[in-house]
Amino acid sequence: MTTQEVKRKLTAILSADVKGYSRLMGEDEEATVRTLNAYKEVMTNLIQQCHGRVVDAPGDNVLAEFTSVVDAVRCAVEIQKELIHSVIINCAQNGLVISWWHEATDDTRCRNRCSWAAG
Repeated sequence: MTTQEVKRKLTAILSADVKGYSRLMGEDEEATVRTLNAYKEVMTNLIQQCHGRVVDAPGDNVLAEFTSVVDAVRCAVEIQKELIHSVIINCAQNGLVISWWHEATDDTRCRNRCSWAAG
């Protein structure tokens, strides 16, 4: 039996996608694609700043790898902060009232939700 040297690499993965992407595309494809591309650019910049690398970005997904779990988590938090800020600015520019809350689910994963109504 021949013994081969196996190279191993530890990687932290960040994967993000758009909740309700199909619905959003059905409602307004052009606006959804425009917003998605702007958000992907923000995410790509933050991933690079946090020492990560975008592996792929098909459709509404961004897949990134990091050599550090800490960098991946910090990046995820920064992405959320920046996208929340972008949504608030967009809503304010369009005269919308925004509310934001953080919901802890039973399985301890957290979800952020944004809702707005014409003001």
